[in-house]
Amino acid sequence: MQGGPAPRVRETPRIRRRSPLGVIIAGAAAAALALGIALAAGGSPPPEAAPLPSSPAAAPVQVQLPPKPPPAPSLEELLSRVREISQADLMFERRDKVVGLLKEAAGRAGSRLEEVDQIAAQYGRKFEQAAARVADFTQAEAKRMAAKQKYAEAIERLDGYPAAFKASRSAEQIRALRQDFERQRVESAPPASQPQRQIARRP
Repeated sequence: MQGGPAPRVRETPRIRRRSPLGVIIAGAAAAALALGIALAAGGSPPPEAAPLPSSPAAAPVQVQLPPKPPPAPSLEELLSRVREISQADLMFERRDKVVGLLKEAAGRAGSRLEEVDQIAAQYGRKFEQAAARVADFTQAEAKRMAAKQKYAEAIERLDGYPAAFKASRSAEQIRALRQDFERQRVESAPPASQPQRQIARRP
């Protein structure tokens, strides 16, 4: 007995063919999945966390030191300043400044104190000489006016004596002469006229 080939099973069209409905459902599911992934990928990113404020204690503290005072001038600088002012200040309007500089120089003179005292004495003599010259001229002008009995003008002239020289010895002469002219002005003034009493005439 010879064995023949095994009978071949014949496929039916239902097994070999896929259902079109299943293909449509599978395609729709794949499209929905792709759309969900795209929406998830294109969404807004999560908000970033705001940076924490820095602590004030972390900032370095800057302390401002007061400015250093300028160095004190030397004795030579003080004396040079005295000579500079003295040469330009012929009317001694800055005498207070010079006297202050001389006092400061005397405090730093040390072994040169005698030199500073001589400079101060020389400056004082020049001051008195200048004050006397101006006082002589002022008194001469005032006396000329008083000789014409213009005592008010003479007093005004004496009052014009420079204020810088009013600390000098010559200023005493100016004050004494002013008092004399003030007295003469009062004595030379005419007496006040008395109003005449009018007597009414009877009709």
